[in-house]
Amino acid sequence: MKILLVSYMEPDAPCGVRTYYQLLREGLAADGHEVRLITPLCAPYAVQWLTGGCRRLGGLGGGYADLVATELKNWWRIRAAVRALDWVPDLVHAQDVGSGTATAAALRHDCPVLVTAHFNEDPVDEILDRNRLSGRPSRWLRRRLARQFAGIRHYVAPSRHAAEGLQRWLTTDSKVNVIPNACDFRAIGASRPADDLRVLGLNRKLILSAGTLESRKDPWFLLDLAAALAACDDLLMLHAGDGPLRCELEAAIAARKLTNIRLLGHRPDLAAVMKNARLFIHFPQRETFGLVVIEAIAAGVPVLARRVGGIPEILGRVENTCLYEAQAPASFVARDILGRMRHSGDLARLAEEQHREALRRFDAPAFLQAMVETYRRLIESRSGLIMKGGLS
Repeated sequence: MKILLVSYMEPDAPCGVRTYYQLLREGLAADGHEVRLITPLCAPYAVQWLTGGCRRLGGLGGGYADLVATELKNWWRIRAAVRALDWVPDLVHAQDVGSGTATAAALRHDCPVLVTAHFNEDPVDEILDRNRLSGRPSRWLRRRLARQFAGIRHYVAPSRHAAEGLQRWLTTDSKVNVIPNACDFRAIGASRPADDLRVLGLNRKLILSAGTLESRKDPWFLLDLAAALAACDDLLMLHAGDGPLRCELEAAIAARKLTNIRLLGHRPDLAAVMKNARLFIHFPQRETFGLVVIEAIAAGVPVLARRVGGIPEILGRVENTCLYEAQAPASFVARDILGRMRHSGDLARLAEEQHREALRRFDAPAFLQAMVETYRRLIESRSGLIMKGGLS
């Protein structure tokens, strides 16, 4: 098959969307499929120059104008990049509905398009929260997204939670297939611990978290948890990831005189960092699925997490006691962590149970096989419609 992957997210973006399509790209290519990737940076230079100028002008108009200009810039860059391709795919797999509709327009709707729904409860709410916007932006975004979702009929959701959030945007003839996210257990398991963290782990037990430092990931809870664990000299909390709240968090850590938590920034060697940890924790406010949870399990680290979004679909089958309610205070979580850390055997058993269950359900080969089967059904369905004269 000839598969075109498209996304607004660039290959160096530190996010799960990029990890998702990179796994697809590498796995499909290794299986003999012809795969190409298009992002906004693939657009011809003239289009980049023009849309970049419009984006900068839009930025002068404030948050609302900047949001609109950014969306239009990405959409037109994807469309131009696809139009410039001297290559016709059998199927398009988009990582966001915007890149999906842009590609469909560029190909004159002559190729089936599949979109992965990576957002949580509502894509508009996520964008508004991230940009701190209200009023007119909400109405504009809802109208634009409604038109875009109406133009796509086939979707993949990485969790049942994501599929439920998607339903309100779909037309009656749209189809959603739930294919859980995955990671390469063999590659992560073979990683060696990060050398720069070895010294930290000699005298202290490392508790790791990871994710973008933004409001929906609730990094402030980590500071409250660090404060609750401050009396334990043998514990050190580490967070891998960068984001817009980093400066505020560092200032708060200094103001609260917390010496048992460190922000590591973006770590491209996250699997190696996980190998240094005794425990991995994940406490977002919203989460589509929780790929980083599976990556930690693949690294052999036991995971404790908040019961939100798609996370229970990963951990709920193993042992519900490793999930905390969203309202659980940091003091309660800290007491539970301390109790678990005193019994290393219990943590080891939890890690083993989580690994066994996750390997069965979320390893890369099963994910890729399910995706290829979805591609084939969609292509065959499309071919059948053309043969019957159902499409012009």
